Amino acid sequence: MKAMHVEVVQQDAQAIDGLSKADVALLARHAADGCLGLVWFPAGSI
Repeated sequence: MKAMHVEVVQQDAQAIDGLSKADVALLARHAADGCLGLVWFPAGSI
């Protein structure tokens, strides 16, 4: 298994490297509703 970097998407997220604005907005709305949104990247890529 390769190392990964995981970020929790917060409800006030505006931009996340590698994601479209629409995807970030969707994840932020879900976070505002109490859902957990995670984004993961290969270690060292961000």
